[in-house]
Amino acid sequence: MSVLITACPTPPFGVDWKKIDTVIRKEHKKGYDGRFGPGLPRVSDGSLLFLLHLISKMNDDSRIGIILNGSPLFTGGAGSGESEIRRFVLEQDLLDAIVALPTDMFYNTGIATYIWVLSNHKPKERKGKVLLINATEQFAPMRKSLGSKRKELTEAQIDEIVNQYTRYQPSANVKLFKTSDFGYRRITVERPLKLAFYPRDLDRRVALLADKDWSKYGDLELLAALDAMDDKYLSREKFKKALPKVSAAQFKLLIKHLSETDENAEVL
Repeated sequence: MSVLITACPTPPFGVDWKKIDTVIRKEHKKGYDGRFGPGLPRVSDGSLLFLLHLISKMNDDSRIGIILNGSPLFTGGAGSGESEIRRFVLEQDLLDAIVALPTDMFYNTGIATYIWVLSNHKPKERKGKVLLINATEQFAPMRKSLGSKRKELTEAQIDEIVNQYTRYQPSANVKLFKTSDFGYRRITVERPLKLAFYPRDLDRRVALLADKDWSKYGDLELLAALDAMDDKYLSREKFKKALPKVSAAQFKLLIKHLSETDENAEVL
């Protein structure tokens, strides 16, 4: 018989794990036999390690609610440790909902916080989906502040957030997405460089003469040669062949000021 395990911790925000680096990395090397198989976040913020630790404690019928700041949501580009952890959570269909809370809810910080609701026993209608609830305006001001805590949730507001979660219907403050909507990969697209050259263009020549390197590499012979050239070259080789003998530094300077990308030009 499975037993429902429910956890709702609030780990410290932005705590680094430098002091236990060796232990964490040793655990990570175990892969998915350990707690941190999906990846490691940056050393300066261990919030997602707390999340992975809780996930490792889930049995076949568990639900977790964990309060985190915005860093685990937004830090780390595609392929980073944070991104790989988020990817794991989404691909395993563990993320059920995220609730954005009001600021100024905690005694020692006024930053924005979020409740992540995770479950490994989603009902059929929730599988492959994530509910986002904007509860940032659901608060009552406190009569007397306690440190940074200036706001609180009333019982009625808590009930409303719970109702939004259980109704599972999109509205002005509730959005429903497929887990795949959050996935992306960063790729590098390399396009061949195609440059056209304009040796007689007045504005480009002004920029060339104003460059501080012109005083080191420029000369009157080169200027005269530019005056005698065609208005436009779509080939780097033809442009270079029309020039007098120039050094690598001079040619680099000419490319910098007298060229621009052109899809009709030859590939360099």
